[in-house]
Amino acid sequence: MLDLKEVIGITSTIPVEVIFAAGKIPRDLNNLFITNANSEGLVNEAERSGLPHNICVWVKGIYSLIRNTNIRTVIGVVQGDCTHMAAMLENLMPQGVQFIPFAFPHGKERRNLRTEVQKLMDYFRVQWDDVLQAKAHLDDIRKLALEIDRRTWQENTISSKDNLFALLNCSDFLGDAECFKKQLEKILAERREKTPENMLRLGLLGVPDVFSDLKEFLDEKGASVVFHEVARQFAMPYQHSDLLEQFLAYTYPYNLSGRIQDILEQTRIRKLDGYIHYVQSFCHHQLEDMVFREQLPLPVLTLEGDRVGPLDSRTKTRLEAFVEMLNVRKE
Repeated sequence: MLDLKEVIGITSTIPVEVIFAAGKIPRDLNNLFITNANSEGLVNEAERSGLPHNICVWVKGIYSLIRNTNIRTVIGVVQGDCTHMAAMLENLMPQGVQFIPFAFPHGKERRNLRTEVQKLMDYFRVQWDDVLQAKAHLDDIRKLALEIDRRTWQENTISSKDNLFALLNCSDFLGDAECFKKQLEKILAERREKTPENMLRLGLLGVPDVFSDLKEFLDEKGASVVFHEVARQFAMPYQHSDLLEQFLAYTYPYNLSGRIQDILEQTRIRKLDGYIHYVQSFCHHQLEDMVFREQLPLPVLTLEGDRVGPLDSRTKTRLEAFVEMLNVRKE
């Protein structure tokens, strides 16, 4: 049985090298929530406990998840991600949850990032040599995830679903880096047929969505997601030997201009036809939609999600119309 004293919950991608170096088990609470068989029940439980209806479903899901699993230590990203996460975790502190704040410096200052990493290292009592050794091991696994990504967009031989699995789980390596490595190697070893050349090539922008069937529905309509903007960043695509430089190059927690630059570059390389921008209800990231529409060169369809589950009929209709428009535009 898993010793929950060894599990360290994380609310977003952080330098998990520190946690692995300490011999602990990082678990991304977002992934645990979205894959939970009772994710809707977790949200309802949080609302019954008093969390407002008009805050993000991820915050509510993570709140109940922590309570139900008795995870005692959580590293919460208090700058560079969710604006509500710190308040939610402070709400859990009287119940015995140890809340460790981590802040990505808004101005991408190396000195400030080093201070944040050092605070984690001091808490877990590890040294830089230990952390860098863990980084070398994790980087080898990240390369496998990035190879899966390459085969998705360049060779059209790996599905969007498998692509997302590989990239998304680089946030915590499923808590077991060796097991995760074997799963990635299995994906790479499977012989697969190429997807049709005439499939539309889409970029999925924004935080990971809550829809359980988005990729499958798009496939049915002749469109494939070959660029998962934020999930790809979890795999640290700009691989640096220096840990601080690697997490300064990680675009998601910093200013939007860095993300725009990355999206434009991947649009060119991956020959995208359009973008789907996913926004979570009641999330401050919704404001980014205006910038994307002004600065990106291709059509953008904005999808807003609230509860976890399959696409509703209205959203399916919008997706169908978007795909049809892109096909006409392409012809």
